[in-house]
Amino acid sequence: MNWRLAALFCGASVFVAAAPALAQSAAAEPDKTGTNPLVLRYTIQPQDEYYLVDDEFNHNVLKLKVAVPFGGSRANINFTVPITTTDGFAPLPGGSDGPITSPPPRLGAAPGGTDTGLGDIAVKTSYIPYFNAKRKVGLLVAVELGFTTATQTAMGTGRNTFMPSLTAVFFPARNTIFAPVYKQTNSYSGDRTRGDLNQGAIDLYLVRMFNGGKTYLNLDPQLIFDYENHTFSALLETTVGVSLSKEKGLTLTVTPGIPISGTKPYDFLFKAGIKKVF
Repeated sequence: MNWRLAALFCGASVFVAAAPALAQSAAAEPDKTGTNPLVLRYTIQPQDEYYLVDDEFNHNVLKLKVAVPFGGSRANINFTVPITTTDGFAPLPGGSDGPITSPPPRLGAAPGGTDTGLGDIAVKTSYIPYFNAKRKVGLLVAVELGFTTATQTAMGTGRNTFMPSLTAVFFPARNTIFAPVYKQTNSYSGDRTRGDLNQGAIDLYLVRMFNGGKTYLNLDPQLIFDYENHTFSALLETTVGVSLSKEKGLTLTVTPGIPISGTKPYDFLFKAGIKKVF
């Protein structure tokens, strides 16, 4: 798995995007929870992510995500700015949505101390090339760039990254969304002493809405293949979303996560945030 796979993926994405006869907009759906990948709206989402590694190292990332739709809400651009506090390890790639993989190197802060600074900023562009309401299926293609903006070694990967992804979106039942994703991450420049990044991730996104759309449960198993270091990780995250105001598109989310197999990138993960969809 290398750059040829990424090039093949991009070529396939361009081919699909060039098929206007198949492309129908899903943006008309009245979704303001942010759970439907085919509904691209203005979104502001501050989210805090806490990682416990080896029952000893603590790593906290405060992310501010802003999404802006364009092209008749058939596309959007997403900016992610992370502020990182760590006591001595560097996160590996993942970009705006994660995940990280492999036991990260111990870097940066002195034992018993913590450092805070800017992490790696990510910019992601997404596009809906296909949606068929009758068959209840759609496609979302995206390309994300990660930049070496970290103010300290322990705050980022040290490498600029290119991250294409493809999401197939299904609606198998009322109030249910199944959206498996494949995302490829490769480094292309930056600090050569940090090593190349070559990672594939399969994300099996499953959402079920309850209480008239006021609450939802998201089961999110993830399979991570680190082709560079020949390791594999299986992770499970579960998100509970509670609408604070369905009309105003304001939702509170909490997400615990654990490793379930393979190489363990962390012992425990907890995310909490507020999502505002306009």
